[in-house]
Amino acid sequence: MAKNHIIPIFLPMVGCPHRCSYCDQFTITGASPLSPGEVGALIEEALPRAGAREGELEIAFYGGTFTLLPPAAMEAYLQVAGAYSQKIRISTRPDAVDEELLNFLKERGVATIEFGIQSTDAEVLSRANRSIPLPVMEEACHLVRKVGMKLGLQQMMGLPQDSLKKCLKTARWMIDQRPDFVRIYPTQVFPNTPLAEDYDRGAYSPLSLVEAVDWLAALLKVYDREGIPVIRVALPPQEGARGPFHPQLRELAEHQLCYEKFIAGEDLNHLLGAVGEARSINLLVGPGAMGRKKLEAATKRKLKFQYGEGPLRGIYGEALQGAREVLKEGKGDLCT
Repeated sequence: MAKNHIIPIFLPMVGCPHRCSYCDQFTITGASPLSPGEVGALIEEALPRAGAREGELEIAFYGGTFTLLPPAAMEAYLQVAGAYSQKIRISTRPDAVDEELLNFLKERGVATIEFGIQSTDAEVLSRANRSIPLPVMEEACHLVRKVGMKLGLQQMMGLPQDSLKKCLKTARWMIDQRPDFVRIYPTQVFPNTPLAEDYDRGAYSPLSLVEAVDWLAALLKVYDREGIPVIRVALPPQEGARGPFHPQLRELAEHQLCYEKFIAGEDLNHLLGAVGEARSINLLVGPGAMGRKKLEAATKRKLKFQYGEGPLRGIYGEALQGAREVLKEGKGDLCT
């Protein structure tokens, strides 16, 4: 299957009816709103870097509420993007679409809609200044499917009044909507936002890094079990932002899942090492070899970590021949 090459176009806060408590798209994107002409110039500049063959290029509009732009503005942006690709992606609110509008967008090349769901808990949404009724969100997802577009859903974790239980409930609701993919964003506190004011006066505390890894691991496990791709985790580092950030946040969460699964089925008293497919061994070893260090501390011996065929499993006898030891940072999918 050919991989799409996405050129992202950021339209910070454009079309947004009001400001969510956590949001500062100007800081997040580092961009200013672009005119349709400027969008065309940006696409031209990005084309050599995209390296896409015909039919693989996708233009994506992020950062605002695209469907609340005036129809003429939507038309202008889509006309520019449509000159380069008939695979256009937009992000918007689920209370900002109807069937007529979705057909309008589809006719102009929009193939994927991403909705910022963030949470399905009414209290969490209210505190985030984003109160969208659940039936409205469900109908929006249904309509995207009805008109034949791809559906992406975005979830945040650690908003005010949030909990792991609420996050898992949101994940189960999102799974029921049958999205093609999901994004998960731990809440970051950006300067000059209402959430930053709450933080400064002690009314809100973001998740710690340990909590963020635990929550993310639980969410990844749920989505992985249902076969729903999580295509992005967390935002890039932002100057002045507070909250859980780590350049390998996803790897930390996936390592935790893999490590817990491995030790639950092994005899640490006699364990000599582990063997399995490369992605599984990499995850078990973990970022900074943290998994190897934990296992060696638990077993009080030097362990072997080897590539081999089959599922991840412990070694209790002579080390397998022809395998090579892994001493690098782990990356990859959930271990098998």
